[in-house]
Amino acid sequence: MLATKESQVWDELVQEEWDTPAPRKRTRTGSFVYEPKSPDIPEDRIPIICDFGEAIIGDGPFTGEVMPDLYRAPEIILYIPWTEKVDIWGMWLMVSHIKKMIYKNVRN
Repeated sequence: MLATKESQVWDELVQEEWDTPAPRKRTRTGSFVYEPKSPDIPEDRIPIICDFGEAIIGDGPFTGEVMPDLYRAPEIILYIPWTEKVDIWGMWLMVSHIKKMIYKNVRN
């Protein structure tokens, strides 16, 4: 995820999508996969990995579901108490997934 306080960056990205929609393809299941577009973030900004949509603040251990299914840690799947260590699991899965996609695209 990228962060910037300059709303013009996001406004331009939205306008570009309206003007020239991203290429997409339909999968066997009927859903769509879109080619991502990158916003023109000024070079003095750094990328930030964050998602506070399901954030739980406080001292653990915690219970219940959190994280997207694809990156969910075993503790969450098995409904056992979990701590912030599940974030390391999710990060590792995300990085390995991206690495596989990059390697696949380089081979093709």
